[in-house]
Amino acid sequence: MQTLKNSSLPVEDRVYVMDFLLHRRTRAAMTAMTDVIDDKTPFAAKPALIYENDYPLRDHPIVSDFVSQHEEEVEKYKGKTLGQIALERLKKATKKDFGIDKQAWQKWVKNHY
Repeated sequence: MQTLKNSSLPVEDRVYVMDFLLHRRTRAAMTAMTDVIDDKTPFAAKPALIYENDYPLRDHPIVSDFVSQHEEEVEKYKGKTLGQIALERLKKATKKDFGIDKQAWQKWVKNHY
């Protein structure tokens, strides 16, 4: 769960960690999500050769689909912080809204997980 708070990791990787944690839905996983709702690190995609227009296999259907999904995700999170993304995911997963009140989120998680 420390991975999510590890500021040396790219934000994109930390968002993928959120996806994993949401599938687990344990108390520790949900608490880790609440721990970063005030993280102001802006979302940024990691550069990779596969996303370059001149990548040799760019037109391959599998690569093309992967790149399209990645571009949609990047667009969806453009201008958002890690904390905002975590908050959106918490709201969606729990159907609750405690805003950025970490203590309220943690209390709810403790009582329901």
